[in-house]
Amino acid sequence: MNWGITLPPELTSRRTLDSLDRRKLTDKDTGKPVYAIVFAGRELLLNKQGAMYWSCSAKGVPDAFSRESIVQHYVLGSDSRAIFHAVELAGAPTEVMREDLRNAMAQTAESDGEPLAMAASLLSWGRKTQYCAACGGTLTAIPAERYKACAQCQAHVYPPVSPCVIVLVSKGDEILLARSPRHKPGMFTLLAGFVEPGETVEQALAREVYEESGVKVKNLRYIASQPWPFAHNLMLGYHAEFESGELVLDKDELEAGGWFHMDQLPELPPMFTLSRQLIEQHLTGRKTVS
Repeated sequence: MNWGITLPPELTSRRTLDSLDRRKLTDKDTGKPVYAIVFAGRELLLNKQGAMYWSCSAKGVPDAFSRESIVQHYVLGSDSRAIFHAVELAGAPTEVMREDLRNAMAQTAESDGEPLAMAASLLSWGRKTQYCAACGGTLTAIPAERYKACAQCQAHVYPPVSPCVIVLVSKGDEILLARSPRHKPGMFTLLAGFVEPGETVEQALAREVYEESGVKVKNLRYIASQPWPFAHNLMLGYHAEFESGELVLDKDELEAGGWFHMDQLPELPPMFTLSRQLIEQHLTGRKTVS
């Protein structure tokens, strides 16, 4: 695939399933190049080559910007190629290229989706956690760690991860698709929802599908997951089969939906989304069987 956001040559060989080493940096990391993913507010900044990685000093300060302009800074980790940081600037020159996070994810190679999602989630969390929820004291980021501490009551605040379930429900050669008013006009996607306290993922799946469509499902099968940094979700993707029920949409959540034959599908989400990946995998499997 021809990705729109480019990478430096030394960063193009990362395997999709490789994960960043998030432990403290050690002597084994000495000599590796250092890069930062840089945001100004909620916008990703791209360098002159259109790359999302900015060359950095050993301490993670982007060469193109001053330390004084940095309002947030986290060490993301390292892999076989380099060390990665996340940086948020108070502001950036107007000539610097900017990209909306959702558009950036659509253009970024899959193997580099992890550091981008991690950076976006951590910086979003950092913006929203200025004060302690227990006592109102000021929170301070702990250098080289991934939490904030309250000097007043000593509470530790960690970045949250909110699990969501997304499910492809199939009925023969048909799949269940729907759209909410928040979606792009004409685009349909899979049913999804948050896991509630005390639920298993499977219980959340069955509940969400039934609440939103009136359909009961069976034969649940986990497929894959995807971090979704809007702001800190983890999407858990499943396949389930139709068991019973008449389709009755929850009009408070959905404005349209229905069963779509695999050969007559509406506009679908972009390829970088787990929703689209689940759909494509299912279609490939059905066509192979037939």
